[in-house]
Amino acid sequence: MLGEENVRPRFSPYVFRIACAMSVTKSSKETDPAKDAETRPDQKLRAVSGSSTIQPEKMKRRRSHARDFVLAGLILLVGLPTLLGSLYFGLLASDRYVSTAKIVVKTDNSAGASSEFAAILGLGKTTSEETELLAEYIQSTTMALDLDRLVGLRQLWSNDDIDLLSRLANDASNEEYFDYYLSRVSVETSKGDSVVSMHVQAFNPENARLILGTIIEQSQIVLEDIFEEKRRDAITFAEGELAKAEDRLASVQTRLEEFRHDHNEIDPIGSATQVGQIAGGIETNLAQQRSQLGAMLSYMQEDNPAVFAQRALIASLERQLEFERSRLVNRETSDYSELVGSYQNLLVEQGFAEAAYTAALGFLTTTRQDLQRRHAYLINLSPPTLPDEA
Repeated sequence: MLGEENVRPRFSPYVFRIACAMSVTKSSKETDPAKDAETRPDQKLRAVSGSSTIQPEKMKRRRSHARDFVLAGLILLVGLPTLLGSLYFGLLASDRYVSTAKIVVKTDNSAGASSEFAAILGLGKTTSEETELLAEYIQSTTMALDLDRLVGLRQLWSNDDIDLLSRLANDASNEEYFDYYLSRVSVETSKGDSVVSMHVQAFNPENARLILGTIIEQSQIVLEDIFEEKRRDAITFAEGELAKAEDRLASVQTRLEEFRHDHNEIDPIGSATQVGQIAGGIETNLAQQRSQLGAMLSYMQEDNPAVFAQRALIASLERQLEFERSRLVNRETSDYSELVGSYQNLLVEQGFAEAAYTAALGFLTTTRQDLQRRHAYLINLSPPTLPDEA
């Protein structure tokens, strides 16, 4: 025992540590198939199954990348604009003040005898048309240009004190100015009661009320112009109807004069009446003479000279009566029956023309009187407000 212990070599601690280190290095260099497959999963998958199925760990990494991408997209699309908007409206944006007003369109309808004519001409109690026209005018380029001319609206909205994104560009074209105007001025109408509601935005309270007050003043002027145009149209229409009636009456009178000249008769009806009276007188006289002849034959012979004379008188009266009757009813010549018929037609037409002329003249007179009593105006239900808060 003691001999064997003496034969066993002795190693110093330093040599022992070096030997252990070399052993560990050698073992790490040896290839372990299982461990190598774990460190290279793609080779293991190809070696074991040959399948292209993605491992759960890789799927988890892809899902994580997708979530990161969506989150980044939300931040860019929602978060960043919200942040920028909050910074702009909270720190940079100029305050906007809104002045509001309500007006109602009214017409003075103290109508006279021609109220039914005024209703036909669009001048009745209905003001919905005027309300719509007024709303269209407020939102028109004409109003925008009028406001620029009256209160310098471009300058009010392009002041350097207004933030860059809110103000109107100094070199804005008329189209850009009008688009900006529509974004700052809004109008609402109520068809039932002809109320017009208006809202005007500006960058200080006084300007908002000034702009809206000027809009109402110009609206009153335009409303009066619209009503005045309707007056002119109504008068023009009435005068046109009177001119037509005058032309018709003059035409009939001209034809009557030509008729009288062509037939040499002032009044064919009067002449025919006279002819009829003459024929009636002759017929009465003829009856008397025939009665007298009968009495003479009661005590005289046929060859008596007095009987011959009486028969000659009766024959003369019969010829005269036939002539007078032929003047009234003779179909071969232009007799009184044709003259009277044509003349009566002309007289009837003249009567209608005179009635139409009288009606047109009355229509013009009463329309003028009625329009003098009619006016259109605006009532301020709610005057332009001076806003206290933006």
